Amino acid sequence: MTLAGGATGRYDHLVVCPGIQLDWGKISGLGETLGRDGVSSNYRYELAPATWRFIRETRSGTAVFGMPSGPIKCAGAPQKIAYLAADHWRKQGVLGDIDVHLVLPTPGMFGVKVFSDALERVVDDYGITVHLTSEVTAVDAAHRRATVTDVNTRETTTLPYDVMHLAPPQSAPDWIKKGPLADAGNPNGYVEIDKHTMRHTRYGNVFALGDAGSSPNSKTGAAIRKQAPVMVENLRAVMNSGERRRGLPLPAGRLGSSGPRSRPARVRTRWPPSEASRPTGPPRAAARGRRSPPRRRSGRRARRSAATRRAGRPRRPCVR
Repeated sequence: MTLAGGATGRYDHLVVCPGIQLDWGKISGLGETLGRDGVSSNYRYELAPATWRFIRETRSGTAVFGMPSGPIKCAGAPQKIAYLAADHWRKQGVLGDIDVHLVLPTPGMFGVKVFSDALERVVDDYGITVHLTSEVTAVDAAHRRATVTDVNTRETTTLPYDVMHLAPPQSAPDWIKKGPLADAGNPNGYVEIDKHTMRHTRYGNVFALGDAGSSPNSKTGAAIRKQAPVMVENLRAVMNSGERRRGLPLPAGRLGSSGPRSRPARVRTRWPPSEASRPTGPPRAAARGRRSPPRRRSGRRARRSAATRRAGRPRRPCVR
């Protein structure tokens, strides 16, 4: 392998976890106007204060929030900032003077129906206009217009904006795309791995995890939290066996959550979503005909509580 500084090295086993790159140049005109003229993105750390400043300064006009097509890290972020901004404008009493647009490349608000239904209620409540199966592909900063392209038909329309937040398209780092580890059938160049074992499908001594892998999960911290223990166990199995062939059976497979957590502003979704899905019947302790025993305290807290009761003073609430 060759390092960025030019040095080379050899390996017996390789774990690839470089993350993904932000392809700002894939949205024409975006790079030149980021951080000014009302255009920002929280996908660059130093621009987050500019996003908040633009939102605070907006009292009327048109606001556009966009998400690109293809996998991106924390896919809920482009929606979250739209809801946070709308909630701020509502508190300031100016939401009715702002035309808010949310541009999404997906056919629905979310891939899971129960959450999609909840988010549809959120956008209806804020009065947000949603453009599905669409993405922003160009920014004209001089005239403050964004080009919106249908991801299926490639037809284009334009939206004016006074403030705009865009998440950039994303892909594997260029050095991964151009190397032998990339999945040739994936246009974003992710490392070609078995989605269950995190092992490369062609090189038995190579593993990958995180955003740069080709596994079909969302690219989130929740995903790598589940991938890491699986990769470690399988890598140790390969190392201990001395076997590098791809046919070696591996002990661990990946299961679990991989999705982002989204709480739009102060809007909370009732869970379970319907009364019919709530459990019925008495609590287990009541069903057995007896009350649940009180929790016993021990140590210093128990002694302090006893002393407080003896002194006749009200007990202070315990805040956790």
